[in-house]
Amino acid sequence: MANNTIFKGRVLITVSDKKGSLIKSYAPNAVIVDASRILLAQLIPSSLSTPINVIPKSGRPDVVVSDSGPSSANSIAYLRLGYTTEDSVPEGASSSSTDISMHSSDITTVKLSEVSVSSNSLTFSASIVVDSSNASRKYYEAALYTAGSGNESIPDSPNTSTMLMFAHQVHSLVSAPSGSTITYYWTIAIPE
Repeated sequence: MANNTIFKGRVLITVSDKKGSLIKSYAPNAVIVDASRILLAQLIPSSLSTPINVIPKSGRPDVVVSDSGPSSANSIAYLRLGYTTEDSVPEGASSSSTDISMHSSDITTVKLSEVSVSSNSLTFSASIVVDSSNASRKYYEAALYTAGSGNESIPDSPNTSTMLMFAHQVHSLVSAPSGSTITYYWTIAIPE
């Protein structure tokens, strides 16, 4: 199994309600083996790429490189969350660096709202406002995804078919009552 020891990641999940913020989870994630190819694609200038090229790897999704140069297609732009309405994490849910898709069939996609930068890390964040339409959801799975081809403008409701998983985590159930906000803070770091 391939190992991306250069990259490490962790996820902090908070729930904010009228009483304030509570930390619900803080744990490491699996950075996906395709992450290195995704980052490589961002380094290729348009003058050196054929109209549509790929960085292939046998048995893995292709990473697309365009003659328009680095684009939002390979940028980390979305948080996808798997959820259940049951009282426990579904059996068999796990994360691995070889994942290409999520465990859950019930998934919501949230556009990342902010990124903070330090000398050796990026921290992406995204929030879910809990209302009557999603208060029954119990989130247990999270993944960072690229925008994917066709979503370069980073729409609120993207076509998920070309998005690539960058990092993945399964965590304990996180839910909140209507009127609360659930925020994921996802840090990707390299050694200094």
